[in-house]
Amino acid sequence: MMPAGVQALMDAMVTAPAIVINGHLDIIGANALGRAVYGPLYTRTGSTTPNIARFTFLDPRADEVFPDWRRSADDAVALLRVEAARSPDSTAVTGLIGELATRSDEFRVRWAAQQVKAHRRGVKRFIHPDVGELTLRFEVLDLTSAAGLAMIGYTAEPGSTSEQSLQLLSSLIVTEQNRHIGSETDQRRPADQKADTP
Repeated sequence: MMPAGVQALMDAMVTAPAIVINGHLDIIGANALGRAVYGPLYTRTGSTTPNIARFTFLDPRADEVFPDWRRSADDAVALLRVEAARSPDSTAVTGLIGELATRSDEFRVRWAAQQVKAHRRGVKRFIHPDVGELTLRFEVLDLTSAAGLAMIGYTAEPGSTSEQSLQLLSSLIVTEQNRHIGSETDQRRPADQKADTP
């Protein structure tokens, strides 16, 4: 569960995608841009809490979202190793590791390599179905008020194509939100008019 105020903080970051993950890589929170950047995970998994590791290793088209798939896979395994060492009795972690080891050869090979280097900052590339390739810098910030949770914030290089693509993605989000609000208003209007009729 996210600490109070973290969602509000992320929502205030209107030009920067942000997500919150737990130790076994569930996305438990996101701002509008973060949810949009990771949209394919929500869509393809059909989950309101998608898991980055499960998507990376079990979705056959994960490399269409993460073009640097090998690096994404290595990072996911490293983060799971850190969490397994920190919480060896966690059934969520052991269950996920068992599932991935059973279903993915790529995961098994990486897990056996026992690499534990997890990147806390760097560059990550995404392919988004609406705006194309995004190359974003990221910072991982541990949430000290909630052990095991971390916020990942992303930024684009100023003046870059990725910055323009993020701006386009942001405008698409606003358009969709306005369409949704307009639809709700239209649905309420007949009832409101009936109620106002003498």
